[in-house]
Amino acid sequence: MLTATILTTPLAGASSFLSYVGLPMLGAGVLLNALRRRSTTGSPPSSGPVLLATWLVLTTLVTALFSDRAEVAPLALVGLVALTACLAASYYRSASDLRVVESTILVATSILAIAFIAFAGPRVIGGGANSWALIYENSNWINSNTLGLVFAIAIGAGVGRTLRNERRLLPVLAVTLCTAALALTFSRSAYLAAGAILLHVLVGKRKAFLLLLPVLLIGYANLPMAVQDRVTYTTAGSGLDPSSSVRLELWRAALAIARDNPVLGVGFHSIRPALVEYGAPDGLAFPHNAYLTLLLGAGAITFAIVIAWIGGYCVRLVRQSRQDPTGSAWTRLLTLTAALVCSFFGEPLLSPIPTIMLLALLTAPFVKPDPGRTRDL
Repeated sequence: MLTATILTTPLAGASSFLSYVGLPMLGAGVLLNALRRRSTTGSPPSSGPVLLATWLVLTTLVTALFSDRAEVAPLALVGLVALTACLAASYYRSASDLRVVESTILVATSILAIAFIAFAGPRVIGGGANSWALIYENSNWINSNTLGLVFAIAIGAGVGRTLRNERRLLPVLAVTLCTAALALTFSRSAYLAAGAILLHVLVGKRKAFLLLLPVLLIGYANLPMAVQDRVTYTTAGSGLDPSSSVRLELWRAALAIARDNPVLGVGFHSIRPALVEYGAPDGLAFPHNAYLTLLLGAGAITFAIVIAWIGGYCVRLVRQSRQDPTGSAWTRLLTLTAALVCSFFGEPLLSPIPTIMLLALLTAPFVKPDPGRTRDL
């Protein structure tokens, strides 16, 4: 299921329905698991997500009833991703194992990284100044921010597995390949996500960071010129580059809309026309910031609940990582951090590919292995 979902990435940009290849399999898995009436966690599901989902449906209905400019496509996208997320969380929570999920993601993303490096490398090498712009010309790959998050999640999973003292070939190889592929996505949000992962390691695992430091310095000193061009392009000329300038316009308009519609927002179905009405460029369904998208789509009450919920979960993961360094907290903390950072500059989780990967890692149960037995890769 994970492998099939991840490996659809190269074609997901041209045929978006391929992004949802895991959805029918998830549904079948949930159904079969329900028929078996077996749970590996041994604990009932939390009522929080159910209540939040119910509240979101009610607020969406209310905003749709009082809106004369509702659009079906953005609402269908959000609803389909939400359904995929619910199925994925239910399935992996009750029918999987974190180590199997990690191994699957690391193997699949390594294959994906090799394919992407083979695709992007020839376009960058010898491409001259700003050759990064050639990567996505006549390409079927999904957009760079989403692809960057896919590789960032894999890096977080590999580093988390290594920090559990499970230092084996697979995580090291996967992190190396995915780091190289992430650099070639030229996604600045993915670069920041990788930096946030390193910052967590620096703060929580100083010895491990010192071991990585020589490799990082060598890699930084030998960055491809195209990567440096992409970063410096942000402030080239007299101001910000066009992409960053459009984002700022979207964010200003989104904040103005949120100020005028504070309680329930305008609904996910009305974000695009509202942005246009407030002076943002036309043709963009969301404000290129997942937090503002949530604020506009569901209102300040839901936004506050979700942020408090995520914040509490992150604090719990930090505590667990300190109390039990050999547990699963590092994997969950690093991958969630990558998703939170990337979401500040876009809506990459509105693609089921990184969403299923992230939820599989966050929800799959972790059971410490018998110390007398060796594990797989």
